Amino acid sequence: AADIDDAQHETRAAFVDYVRSGNDQALRETEAKTLRKNPTTDGGYLVPEVVYTDLDSQIQKQSAMRQLANVVVMGAGDTLHYVRASSAMAARWAGEESARSDTGDGDFKKVDIRLDEIYFNLTATQQFLDDTAIDIEAWIVSSMAQAFAETEGRAFILGSGLTQPGGIAYHATSTTYSATSNSLYSRKSGVNGKLPTGTAGADYLMEFAFGLEAPYSGNASWLMNKAAQSELRKIKDNDGRYLWTPGLEQGTSATLLGYPIYEESHMPNFGLNAKPICFGDFKSGYAIAERQTTHFTRDPYSDKPNIVFYVSRRVGGNVVNPTALRFVQLSA
Repeated sequence: AADIDDAQHETRAAFVDYVRSGNDQALRETEAKTLRKNPTTDGGYLVPEVVYTDLDSQIQKQSAMRQLANVVVMGAGDTLHYVRASSAMAARWAGEESARSDTGDGDFKKVDIRLDEIYFNLTATQQFLDDTAIDIEAWIVSSMAQAFAETEGRAFILGSGLTQPGGIAYHATSTTYSATSNSLYSRKSGVNGKLPTGTAGADYLMEFAFGLEAPYSGNASWLMNKAAQSELRKIKDNDGRYLWTPGLEQGTSATLLGYPIYEESHMPNFGLNAKPICFGDFKSGYAIAERQTTHFTRDPYSDKPNIVFYVSRRVGGNVVNPTALRFVQLSA
């Protein structure tokens, strides 16, 4: 354990030295020791694994979709070939000496998730970098996490799928439910731009949530923005009880009908024909793919006297099982 701690400390120190001064000798030596190969030829480096772990942890804390979805880390390649069963697969009982007949293989669907580059530029003065009172590693990891989490978060909800992830709110929807459809089911509210008022709103939400198929209901969650949460907090059942239950402890999610609520600022607002609330088993319904590397380049020349850091990752995402997710759709 001491050797691991020493190695991590050495790696962090090498990374910070490169960030502050541009001296990359120690960083090159740590890359050689860990056998991490930089796939590019532009003179940059891979963010050390110990720093990458901190970065990934901070991104996840800021991203509801990363907390909910199935995140697949790829060692190589630019496309995740995601396969799921599109029809039920059955098992059978057999006695000790009984013949085992074929149970059938079921049908499978493949969803290809392409990994696209997400990047940002971070600028600092040399004077700032030279200030030893500043925790440079914490500053740069926090800056990277905030930028990536914001941009990814928007794409996981609203992305077109062109050079970016396909967002759940961009995915095709249908007001007719089908277990074999490639569209997400959306249930109309029956009220223009709003949810029904009074107990009718409670009835609507219960029918909507409890209509989710049983395999997905045990891991279901709600996803919406803060304004939508404000609307749902007002709804009561026939006995005058609020459907919304606040988290009992700090850091725990509030629940609606017993299912946890996650906040995502990029979810649509209430309005005519809007789909502001998503519900379901996100781990079954949406997959995020990423390469386990972040590329980092220090550029002291392009914007003198400033130092520019160019940081990039490869990330993809898309709906992989439409049956597992559904939308509240406000009528128009």
